[in-house]
Amino acid sequence: KNLIIENKLNEKVYISHPISKLNNKYNKIVLLLIDSLSKDKLNKYMKKNKKSVFNKILKNSIWLEKFYSISEWTLPIIISLFYGLKPNKHSTTQEYDTKNINYNKKTSMFKFFKDNNYSTFGYGPLTKYNLAYGTSNYFDKFDYGGGFTNIHRAESKINDFLKIKSNSFLYCHIYDTYFPLYSVNKHDLQNFKFDNLHFNNNIEYNNLISKKRDSNLEIEISKKNKKILDEKFEIRLKEIDQNLSKILNKIDNKTTLIISADHGNYYDNSKKTILGENGLNIPLIIYNKKFKKKIKKKNFFNTLDLRKVLIKLITFINEIKIINFLKKLKKDEIISESIWKDKYKASYRNNNYSYHYTCEYDEKNKKIKFNNKINDFLFKSNFKNEDIELDKIKNLNLINKFKKKIINFI
Repeated sequence: KNLIIENKLNEKVYISHPISKLNNKYNKIVLLLIDSLSKDKLNKYMKKNKKSVFNKILKNSIWLEKFYSISEWTLPIIISLFYGLKPNKHSTTQEYDTKNINYNKKTSMFKFFKDNNYSTFGYGPLTKYNLAYGTSNYFDKFDYGGGFTNIHRAESKINDFLKIKSNSFLYCHIYDTYFPLYSVNKHDLQNFKFDNLHFNNNIEYNNLISKKRDSNLEIEISKKNKKILDEKFEIRLKEIDQNLSKILNKIDNKTTLIISADHGNYYDNSKKTILGENGLNIPLIIYNKKFKKKIKKKNFFNTLDLRKVLIKLITFINEIKIINFLKKLKKDEIISESIWKDKYKASYRNNNYSYHYTCEYDEKNKKIKFNNKINDFLFKSNFKNEDIELDKIKNLNLINKFKKKIINFI
């Protein structure tokens, strides 16, 4: 029988006797995170490339249309996924700052796998996965890809993993789509120039991303340059497609493949520095050869729900049970947040609109400087045009309602 353990995170953790001891069967799970892949980008690629491996995968998958990242940048998202904490609880404020991160090592989801006799393996960049961040705890083996990881090497890791005949979990985080101008497989660095930002290479492209996190300035990319970025992004997806197709041929029905992202892409977001739709709405595909196509369109899910689903997969691989479990997690609204240095941002979404908020963050005392300043509430937007401004005076009651939701979330 399952044991239900209530922990300090107020989430239910289901732990059973190790499957290998109950019978001779085994269970394998592969989680593939494709960095910066928004759902919109993947949908457009699949529509244009009908024979893509993603379309093939969809025929035997549970697909969540309204799956949202808990934050806008990688490190806090990973820590939230691994430890079940909201970003404001683990207080990750910037890259390479290991002193302020707050987590309990024993709540790592990989500890749950280890406790249930799973072997755990990982592949990701050293800049994100190490003991200082707490992101490489409880792995039997973690292979590092330096600054970047790619689908070509991930294919090799997955192929080796598929040969294992026991309960096991493989976590892969690849960066092919993070720098669409640059192939981490072929090293074909492309020169590129943003109109008025004068970014000529990928280091400077990375600076654009920092600007989006760090500034209230409006940042806009021309249609010409956006077209170039879109073309490069599609090339990166085709590279992933080719390798993933080979992987799919070797996966048996004892292996569940989950495809998702840490966050979406930045350059195609609203020109405003908000937690926009393309930066947060990412794919979540749960594939198994035994599954039938099931697309869930109505309800919201987020990174913390993915963690719960992964832990649930310890005890069973059954499509009906997974769908029933997802019904318990479904939401009619969702909130994402981001802390970057001294800035806090949040967005609230329902089926009609999203509402965006920002204020200062006290890094030293780990406190959000939440206040009643009406100007902190940026605007309301719909999903077709995120730059629609909210009339703050006319919508004061609405703002107060939204403010209460943010406070409750925090």
